[in-house]
Amino acid sequence: MIRSENNQSVLPQITRYWDQRAQGYALQVDDEFKESLQDVYLPWFESVVPEGSVLDVGCGPGFFSVLLAKAGFAVTAFDASAEMLKKARERANVMGAYIDAVLGDAQILPFADNTFDCVCSRNLVWNLEMPQTAYREWLRVLKPGGLLLIFDGNHYRYLFDDVTRGYTKPGKSEAIIRCSEWTPA
Repeated sequence: MIRSENNQSVLPQITRYWDQRAQGYALQVDDEFKESLQDVYLPWFESVVPEGSVLDVGCGPGFFSVLLAKAGFAVTAFDASAEMLKKARERANVMGAYIDAVLGDAQILPFADNTFDCVCSRNLVWNLEMPQTAYREWLRVLKPGGLLLIFDGNHYRYLFDDVTRGYTKPGKSEAIIRCSEWTPA
């Protein structure tokens, strides 16, 4: 758990940071659409989650939220940053997609048990104070047989790994991890 020197949650600081970074991160996601990353993610996603409701937890400026909504999924875009949610809504409007945008803490979800067919997150876990708590929550809101998909990057791997040392864009070392069953400790 990440705590400040006075044992207070750092979530407000993390949220302020991402509120300030929302515009720049949205531009990065624009580039990802221009680079056709959706053509990589969407076919794979549709092969493991053919239909249903998706919670995009830590949605940021809406890459997965918009991509999946346009593909016909019922998407709830969820983030602690109001500015990120604003960017996700703007992206959805521009791209002709509908998302339900909800503000909140990824470690304490406001949804009933067994709500979603899929919970996905992208580049979020490293920001969490209590990842085990978040995983419990994400599994709690999954329907029986639902799928938890975590897409996260090891953005500094290129500094330590000979295989990826030559990457000029650390984000390209993004790892895809599929987790369909996990029992938290």
